[in-house]
Amino acid sequence: MNYCNHCGAKLEQGVAHACSEIAASADISHPASSQPFNLRKGPSETDGSNDTTNQSAQQAYADHSQPHQSMGKFAREATSTFETRTLITLIKQPTEAARLHPQRDWLYAAIGVLLSSLGFAVWAYIVSKHFFGLLFGASDILSLLDGGTPSIPFSFFIRILVIALLSIGTLIGALWLTLAFKGKERPELLPAFVRLGALQMPFGIGFLLAGLVSIISFTQLSFFMVGCLLMSSVVLTTSEMAEMGKVERSNRFAFVTVALGMHMVISLILFKLFF
Repeated sequence: MNYCNHCGAKLEQGVAHACSEIAASADISHPASSQPFNLRKGPSETDGSNDTTNQSAQQAYADHSQPHQSMGKFAREATSTFETRTLITLIKQPTEAARLHPQRDWLYAAIGVLLSSLGFAVWAYIVSKHFFGLLFGASDILSLLDGGTPSIPFSFFIRILVIALLSIGTLIGALWLTLAFKGKERPELLPAFVRLGALQMPFGIGFLLAGLVSIISFTQLSFFMVGCLLMSSVVLTTSEMAEMGKVERSNRFAFVTVALGMHMVISLILFKLFF
């Protein structure tokens, strides 16, 4: 009696034998799908490449449609994410501005620039009225603030405010432009504005305090305070931009000199135009 060499089953004469071992071997050698589908992770390799393509297409569509968002939606997104706690943190620790998101947190930068410019303009207006009163006989600065004579027109305050706003803008712009040839990389303008604009937050509070000090007749102290605030603002803004642009040590002197020189020239031109 004969037996199958593969499965060991008894062979009968004249009857075809279907060997189970040979059938199993054939199924292993020729599977229906060499790459099984995984329900959790999705198909491997082939289907994965399709997923990658789909994700790339979706990302490209999102990037393409992003610039076409309306200004209203852009503003609503910024106001919806605004938090007073973040504002207080930026006043206490202005370097935390590096954590802000350019698209969502630009409102903090706008507040920082406006607050700094407004504080400086208030201080300059108070000091100017104080010196104007000394020159023309008024000894009590409080009487000048109450509408006494002589007085300085309110347009002077508006001019100072505009110059302060433009001065911060030209400083950020000059530093950003200098990174093109003195830095390893240059960030986009919006992230640079958000980070450096929010950095100005505490200086506005300082300028307002200096104006208050000037009102109580400590004018020299207020000038000292404003001088320290201006130098601190320039140094901190410059160092933050140098960090963003990864300026090497060998290029720092040229970076600071060119950027601040450009800023001073533009500021002088602005001063000549407004006064």
